[in-house]
Amino acid sequence: REAARRAREAASRAREAVRREEAARKAARPPRVLFVHGLESGPHGLKARYLAERFEHSLCVAMPNSATATSFVHDYEECLELQREALAAFKPDVIVGSSFGGALCLDLISRGFWIGPAVLLCPAHRNIMHRILRDPSREFPFRRGSDPHIRLPLLHLRRRFPERRFYPGGTAPPAWDASTSGDHGHPEGGPYVVVHGKRDTVVDIADSRALLAKAQTACASLVEVDDGHGLKTLCGVPADDPDAAPLPPPLLLDRLVWGLWDAANWRERGARRPSAGSPFYFRTYSIGPGGESSLG
Repeated sequence: REAARRAREAASRAREAVRREEAARKAARPPRVLFVHGLESGPHGLKARYLAERFEHSLCVAMPNSATATSFVHDYEECLELQREALAAFKPDVIVGSSFGGALCLDLISRGFWIGPAVLLCPAHRNIMHRILRDPSREFPFRRGSDPHIRLPLLHLRRRFPERRFYPGGTAPPAWDASTSGDHGHPEGGPYVVVHGKRDTVVDIADSRALLAKAQTACASLVEVDDGHGLKTLCGVPADDPDAAPLPPPLLLDRLVWGLWDAANWRERGARRPSAGSPFYFRTYSIGPGGESSLG
């Protein structure tokens, strides 16, 4: 009886803490969210619309998408410049990047243009920086057919950014690579959360696992969900595979943004530290086929 009473009291205290936190969240200024879309998406995509419906101040800048590798590098730098301008003008509190957009967000972090909270959804950093630019024998993965000028992008980047390292076999930009000097990284930034689908056939989930393994900041977590590359379940949409495990409500995209915003400002706003059941408390939070979670 005594153990049951203590359990009821603990549950009551937990519910009251949640109510207080929700009340404080409603009274607080909502975060300004910049969403960086992927190659096959845009401002009218599912995730952009989902965030716009839930955050009063949400921005998604349309970016170009070229079919040829020679134009891709030019467009990549144009996309990066567009996001730099958005950071300066919009002044977001949290940035969210999906696939190609996740690679751009990592590059913004790498170059020191952003050190705040970031949600990275199936980031295609290795696809962009190594599979496309480094290996001239590979086909351009976003369009059918090969490009005879695949060598030019790497040459262009080396000439334009001689101080940057484009190396074979790497999986992380300098800010996340523990082997690089601290001058390039921003371990005081973040927090960061990487979300990757276990059924992703476009970007290997091993790339995100390697990214977390190389991260030189402790403020980074990996959430592995039972979904594909589109991560539709983060927006409350059922996965394409009917056998996929449902996503717990705390892992919906808006809740992840709020969680990062709270974790980044818990000292200033008096918010609670992430609890032991939160995906932000652990380095890895994995949703299994049956919906069970494993923490590491």
